[in-house]
Amino acid sequence: MSQAPPPIYSPPTPASPGNVDPNKPQGSTKLLIVAVVLAILAVVLVNLYVAASRRSIQSDEFVVFRMDVQKSPGDVLQPDDASPVRVPMSLRESFAGAVAANAAGTAPARVGDPMTRPVEPGDILEARHFDLQTQDETRLLIRSGMRGIAIPVQSQSLPDPIRPEMLVDIEAPFRGRAGRVRVMPVMEMVRVVAVGTTNIVDERRGGGGGSGVSKITLEVTPDHASDLEFILSQVAGEFRVHTRNPSDTERPKIGSPGVNPDVMKLLTES
Repeated sequence: MSQAPPPIYSPPTPASPGNVDPNKPQGSTKLLIVAVVLAILAVVLVNLYVAASRRSIQSDEFVVFRMDVQKSPGDVLQPDDASPVRVPMSLRESFAGAVAANAAGTAPARVGDPMTRPVEPGDILEARHFDLQTQDETRLLIRSGMRGIAIPVQSQSLPDPIRPEMLVDIEAPFRGRAGRVRVMPVMEMVRVVAVGTTNIVDERRGGGGGSGVSKITLEVTPDHASDLEFILSQVAGEFRVHTRNPSDTERPKIGSPGVNPDVMKLLTES
């Protein structure tokens, strides 16, 4: 009895696109979907972490302001004069005098206030920059060999905000022999070392006329200080102050440094 021949091997027929169920995701497609979902989840988690970290860091910080421009006494602080800097809360005591931020947190709370002390770019803005100069600070501004003398000034006569380092001319009213009051120049090109606080505040806020100014402190030689003390005891009112261009070095009324000799002559002869 003869045996049947073994079956001939035939390789399986590859699946054709027509044999694939389009509604049934294949293995590679499943992996791709899983990868995309995980990537989106990772991005969301990272953003949540960054936001939480940022809130945590901000709660452990406070804001100070670093000056971007130079300011002199009498200058008004503007919103763009200083930039905010975040400082760790652990250093709070080291910045106890720093000016705080306004309610919006975008600018110093002292914007619009006049400064009473000079500041340089890079300085941290502090409350003391707006405080009245102490007597010790004023004395340090007077150069060696010179003297500081305070004179009463007429507020309404001030044409500009007066501030330290200005060179000014001063005049004053005097009573002659016939009893008539005459205003005469007293000194020209005198250096101002200190001014009344209300003078800075009122004028730079638009108050006009320097209302409330009581005195300014001038730097003079010891001899001129003695002459001014004598004039102060004889003057018939407050001094008038005239400002000048810093480059103007002329003395058109007196002609020389020092106290007007005509004033000293008038007072000694009367």
